[in-house]
Amino acid sequence: MFEMKDMAEENRRLKRMYAEMSMQNDLLKEALEAPLFAPLVRAKMARVKAVSATRDGHECGRAEWG
Repeated sequence: MFEMKDMAEENRRLKRMYAEMSMQNDLLKEALEAPLFAPLVRAKMARVKAVSATRDGHECGRAEWG
């Protein structure tokens, strides 16, 4: 019974991780296809990274670029 709960939790974690990675991949594709809108895409990515960082339990939700 406990193994099923552990497996279900791991499955939820992996699905969430896949969704976040997929969204980041889509944003990167957008950035490469539309150089005129690159600053807007970077801003979007910073927001996604900030939300992801706070959800993962990091203290700071600021996006880091460099």
